[in-house]
Amino acid sequence: MADDLFQLADLNRLRLLLETMDVPEMRRDVTKPANVRWLLRNLAIRNSNNTALREVFRLLKGVGRTKK
Repeated sequence: MADDLFQLADLNRLRLLLETMDVPEMRRDVTKPANVRWLLRNLAIRNSNNTALREVFRLLKGVGRTKK
């Protein structure tokens, strides 16, 4: 139960952070594993100066692990 709440909080935080970045709308749905993989490969290209980039990568890796 606590893990579910933690994952939900991480997912919400990730969605908020992605809204501040230059990301195509269709790629913001992190419930799709293909989008998570795409973001991990491409996010830094147009968002390298964003101070939250490291946190977003950490959260994306966590989401990617739970989706497998």
